[in-house]
Amino acid sequence: MGGETEGAMPYNEDRGIDIRLQTKINLAGASAVQGKVKKPDATTATWTMTIYDEANGILRYITSTVTNELGIIGKWQIEPRVVFATGEVYNGAIGEFTVAEVLFPTI
Repeated sequence: MGGETEGAMPYNEDRGIDIRLQTKINLAGASAVQGKVKKPDATTATWTMTIYDEANGILRYITSTVTNELGIIGKWQIEPRVVFATGEVYNGAIGEFTVAEVLFPTI
């Protein structure tokens, strides 16, 4: 069903991080793609994602290069939501990634 995230573990001070989510469905005809995010402190956000690889079902979100979207250390969860032009809605399996603490923060 999906829900796999790709890439190296991000740190809590990172910005501009490329997050990819494998839905395992063909995204041809998708008209809107989002990720519902649950942070380690139980707050949520909705990220507007882009299609990275249509045939292989990979969604992509790049965090802000200005604000620190990943400032909370711990396990994050993200659930894909894909709306197709036909009106069909796909809510995929929840993926997880961990944000690690920077031990030598920038000054």
